[in-house]
Amino acid sequence: MSSFGKISTRLRCQLAVPLFGAILTLGCGSGAASEPNGSSARKAGNGSAESNQANDDQSAAEPSASVKRPRVVGYLPTYKFAEKPALHLETLTHLNIAFAIPNDEGKVEFAGADPNTIRDIVERAHAAKVKVLVALAGYTGSQQTSDWLDKDFDRVVDSLLELVDEYHFDGVDVDIEGENIRSKTYGPLMRTLSKRLAEFPERKLLTAAVAEYMKENYAALGTVDFLNIMSYDQCGEWSDACEHAPIEQARDYLRYWSNFRDVDANGEPRTIGAENVVLGVPFYGRCWGEKCPDRVKKPDNADGTPSNEYYKTTELSYGKILAYCANQTLSGCSPTADILSSGDSVTGYYVSLNSPATITKKTVEAKSHGGIMIWELAQDDRSAPLFAQIAEAFPKSSDDSEL
Repeated sequence: MSSFGKISTRLRCQLAVPLFGAILTLGCGSGAASEPNGSSARKAGNGSAESNQANDDQSAAEPSASVKRPRVVGYLPTYKFAEKPALHLETLTHLNIAFAIPNDEGKVEFAGADPNTIRDIVERAHAAKVKVLVALAGYTGSQQTSDWLDKDFDRVVDSLLELVDEYHFDGVDVDIEGENIRSKTYGPLMRTLSKRLAEFPERKLLTAAVAEYMKENYAALGTVDFLNIMSYDQCGEWSDACEHAPIEQARDYLRYWSNFRDVDANGEPRTIGAENVVLGVPFYGRCWGEKCPDRVKKPDNADGTPSNEYYKTTELSYGKILAYCANQTLSGCSPTADILSSGDSVTGYYVSLNSPATITKKTVEAKSHGGIMIWELAQDDRSAPLFAQIAEAFPKSSDDSEL
């Protein structure tokens, strides 16, 4: 995941559940998230699962006819608990708590998070028939996670599954990214989790967050129930200003991962399939330029003196972007604007974001695939202009099944 409006009629008649509030069942609809359509991909077994080459065929895989309603997956970082964001349990099918990372002794934990808060979230989500998964690693935790997998693989896996048991999670989402996707450990981790999760009395899910960068390092993805596609950060600190999450990128990623070929837990060939790829959308923007709000200085110099150099880009939540539009720090804001610019991305500012209009376009793509994923829930404005588009496109109903 990234380290980094009008309200729809449907969202007005639904109740967005606050983080520490009571569950209310009033609204336009209620429903359940059950098992995903990828359930047949992962069975108990000891077959080998060496990764096959991805298929670059440009024809997109057709979604399964058995998909009644695509998934709505939301990530919630533990460091955002204090902000008490709306969880939108009336719309979500899956909630990923991010991120669990091995500590200095190799035990996987949610560092600094209140265990009672996690239990409360899980209990309320389950009452709303939302699956809750533990998300492992994340961008900033990937090196620590892979280092410990190299040192003590069994300790990482055992302690991760202890978290699943302790908090009654419904599964694991593996989010190891970039150079830290290591061939020595990533494939074995996916195969081992597939086997161990199948041993629980209740069915558990295995998912993975995947991206374009270093995609050749992924292995054993045929073991997952579904994939969360990180279709954002096309550009950033490492590049000049550009649209970081355009609709064209989303379509390309959906095509690629729908046709991705690997083997399942039993070593049988498998194409992931359109019904098992979930399109990720960003609830944040990226800003380039000296006039970006909230610019961050780089760490102190080696000699301990303060750095006078700023990072090239600044990440801004959509909520902050709207606030800076309101006080005229940023201009050109509208429900359809994906670019806000002063005209110069070096001495001025250039902000790339997904507007409510673009989120709506992406819901159309997501509905013909496995659903939509949000990084991350707390980044929307309190009035929920982005999530409103998702709630409108993915109404929950009492007959939802096989999610």
